[in-house]
Amino acid sequence: MVLGPQADLFVDPRWARGNGTFGADPARVSALAQAFVEGVQHGADGVQADGVAAVVKHWAGYGATPHGFDATTYYGREIPISNAELVRHMKAFDGSFAAQVAAVMPTYAAITGPHYQGKPFEPVGAAYNQALLAGMLRHDRKFDGLIISDWLIAEDCAAICMSPTKEHPHTLDTLGMPWGVQSIGKDKRFAKAMNAGVDQFGGADDPALLLAALSKGLISKRASMMPSPA
Repeated sequence: MVLGPQADLFVDPRWARGNGTFGADPARVSALAQAFVEGVQHGADGVQADGVAAVVKHWAGYGATPHGFDATTYYGREIPISNAELVRHMKAFDGSFAAQVAAVMPTYAAITGPHYQGKPFEPVGAAYNQALLAGMLRHDRKFDGLIISDWLIAEDCAAICMSPTKEHPHTLDTLGMPWGVQSIGKDKRFAKAMNAGVDQFGGADDPALLLAALSKGLISKRASMMPSPA
């Protein structure tokens, strides 16, 4: 498996992760990401036996982070965006879907502003956003591959996450990025993400909390049903 391509739109030159993208034009990004997927998966109709599973990222709108702040930090934890602009960012993923990319990785950020089926997005990180994953990705785009969270979304943050200062900014060494769900326990974070559509958790290697959430009935039966092996 390879954690790419990065189909984010590079719309702000201050954004440090823009150098991993294919630019700001959705059509061009879509075409180049599709070529990437077809190349590593060894085919245009899904990963082949001699290919490598691709994980297109970061669904969706990551490149619209305000003022160039990255969503791995407190300052970029929310991305205010309109429905129309979100759809524009999503178009960059079309080529990857056409090539039947094996997996999708949601962004860290809480996408705020859009509505889905008449309801505003919940102000939580993308991996916890049911409208973004179960709705726009699974239902609307018929994506049936894996949804893999970005790294450490369920981990706690140090106190600095909630009150960074100039002298003590929030940096990556403060661990988790549980945006919008900082106040709930880890087991509930795992459950909320799984109920939203996440199949696999990046950077998590201890199943205890996930099993605890399942035993408490926090995970819906539908979310906990994994596909049978081929």
